[in-house]
Amino acid sequence: MLRKPPDARLSKYALALPRQKLRILVGLLTNRANLNRHLYIVKVSDDELCPFCQEEEESSLHFLAKCVATMNIRRDNLVNICWSIMNLV
Repeated sequence: MLRKPPDARLSKYALALPRQKLRILVGLLTNRANLNRHLYIVKVSDDELCPFCQEEEESSLHFLAKCVATMNIRRDNLVNICWSIMNLV
């Protein structure tokens, strides 16, 4: 399987981020973010389940794409942002 070369624009964007945001991005990409799955592996937490849905281990993939609870939070925030923008017009 051939991979595309990395997009230089994405690298430039990531490297221009403030240090704390870059750390979060790298943590999410490497599954080493301060989410319960990683904290459980390094023995900082006793529970690897997602605190929002309590259905699966809280990995980066789960947090960003699979968790129904965090999807609902993102949806609600997006709706609020859209309403705010519409009220400005």
